[in-house]
Amino acid sequence: MCITVDTFRVNDFSSIFCDQPRVVVVAEIGNNHEGDLGLARELIASAAACGADAVKFQHFVPDRYVAVSETSRLSRLRQFALTNDELLSLFQYSRELEVEPFATAFDLETLKWLLNYQKVVKIASGDNNFYDLLRIAGDSGTPTIVSTGLLSMAGIIDLEKWWRLRFATPVALLHCVAAYPARSHDLNLRTIKVLSERMPHTPIGYSDHSVGITASLAAVVLGAFLIEKHFTLDHDYSDFRDHQLSANPQELAELVSAVRMLEQALGNGLKSVTADEILIEPSMRRSAAARCSLFAGRILEKADIVYLRPGHGYSPDRERELLGRRLSQDVEKGQTILDCNLSPQ
Repeated sequence: MCITVDTFRVNDFSSIFCDQPRVVVVAEIGNNHEGDLGLARELIASAAACGADAVKFQHFVPDRYVAVSETSRLSRLRQFALTNDELLSLFQYSRELEVEPFATAFDLETLKWLLNYQKVVKIASGDNNFYDLLRIAGDSGTPTIVSTGLLSMAGIIDLEKWWRLRFATPVALLHCVAAYPARSHDLNLRTIKVLSERMPHTPIGYSDHSVGITASLAAVVLGAFLIEKHFTLDHDYSDFRDHQLSANPQELAELVSAVRMLEQALGNGLKSVTADEILIEPSMRRSAAARCSLFAGRILEKADIVYLRPGHGYSPDRERELLGRRLSQDVEKGQTILDCNLSPQ
């Protein structure tokens, strides 16, 4: 990849989650615990076993989040909501398993409280125009990650400019399609590359709402520094929609493994000859050989030469060194032409 990205800005975030710079994989538990503390712990343990760098929850007070007219939604959120003490116990458990925890805040008071307990702020797509919430994050000095679902390219650029004019706080943006699930033809993953080119000082990641892990892997190839993937123990755990679009443990483990492989495979974009190539190059290259049996005294012409493997003689790009040379001894058909076969110049 030839995208120039501010490495120091990326490290503002990757160092929160990893000991060394690498693509960060966040297992988005969200509300898939459905308010069950035991299930939440199972999800954390499973995410850790799969190799995730971080786990993320959603934390809120339902009455500060949804209008009273939304009775069914409000009822479900009340069932899912964790208390502050419950969330802190999950944070502690996560850190014991060496997985960095954090939560998205959905109201002002909750964000202010979370700032005391986590190393990064996450703002959801639905709140990327909730400027009071953004101001609390920006004023905090805590590195902040904002999902960009529901915004056009112009809206994302305006948001990034608004942030940088006001805050010194590091900010990262996650390309996101805020649909559950997001359909493949709507993902527009090349946006990641375009954002990286247009905002070289802003780390760009990907929040994946699609089914499966293919889109997340493509995002890594396109330069995403962080992948946020919803996570569940079972796609059919309940009728809560997030389970269906989430990765299960097998998929998350495959995602982490593939991301690590891609990091190595993508390299730095500066082409060089590898050590393994150097070892096998002679067997793969060609050398000048006699097209037919040639006799001592013959002056070599192009029609006398055929190029055959291996490459321990005169290579095709050295043909001019051979043409016009006199053979000092016979050379059989298919035999490599070596210096010992030639008269001194």
